Amino acid sequence: MTAVLTRLWWRLEDVLPLAEHAMVCPTQARTGVRQRAHALEAPALTWSTTGGPDLLTSTGVPSWRRPDGTEHHAEAHTWRHRTGRYGTAWRDTYHHAHLPLLASDGHRSVLERLRDARDSGRQHWVTIDIDPADDHLIAADRVKTAGHRDQLAPDGARWHLDAVTSPTVGGVAYPAWVAAAYRTADGAVLARFDQTTTARMIDDLSRLHHHPGARPGEYPLLRVDAETLVVLEEYEAGRTVAYREIERIVPDDEGRYAIGAYLWPWQIAESRHYRRWPWTAALRRRRQAAPRHQGPARAVEPSRVQRA
Repeated sequence: MTAVLTRLWWRLEDVLPLAEHAMVCPTQARTGVRQRAHALEAPALTWSTTGGPDLLTSTGVPSWRRPDGTEHHAEAHTWRHRTGRYGTAWRDTYHHAHLPLLASDGHRSVLERLRDARDSGRQHWVTIDIDPADDHLIAADRVKTAGHRDQLAPDGARWHLDAVTSPTVGGVAYPAWVAAAYRTADGAVLARFDQTTTARMIDDLSRLHHHPGARPGEYPLLRVDAETLVVLEEYEAGRTVAYREIERIVPDDEGRYAIGAYLWPWQIAESRHYRRWPWTAALRRRRQAAPRHQGPARAVEPSRVQRA
């Protein structure tokens, strides 16, 4: 069972390499969907689904293959309902479309938009609006980039208070508002965190990250840019350790942060993980109301670190 979506979300780091592959290939595949779209033979991406994951592939020839021989693709990050229903743009008579990377009318091309997003360092998601009215040709204005994903679950989804944990945070449990009936396609919980919990997570990840036994890049760092939470990933550049931004998280209307949504493998914590949390009546009253968000109390500003 499926639920039709009109907007799909991909990671920029997955989509841009496919676009660059199409650009450098000497020829482009003569696909049936390109013929239906009445598009010119030029570098492009193909959206397709068979009712399962929504995929993007390159039209470049020779095709890009994985080690197991399957075609390299980017998979949209979508939700799955506990009944098995999931979000996809699939329809009985509409399940693939052609996305040109270059503009033929002098307007800004999709490729330019993707490259500009990479160069900004602050755009990490790609959205594509899929509409059968487009007649198998996805126009450039249907493609957008964003620093933060703001569509976590379908409208009307219910959220309840629970405790969640993940290896990404060292197995520590945190109180969170969890989508009651929805998870990611990989089975991860969709969680949102209030200001107090977010500030605690910032401190906890800083301690984990700087622990002498931590491997480079094992744990992310969080810092605050005004009210935006920035997720940083560590990487080694020779003897220097530097950081790259991988996500920007804006508080929602209730002041909660969807930290790691669709990226970190959040799971419901077992009771032994969160016995230390004060599950009091005051905490449970947050189900009914939450104060307006004023921003996490502490910012972490990592600098370039020299390792001995």
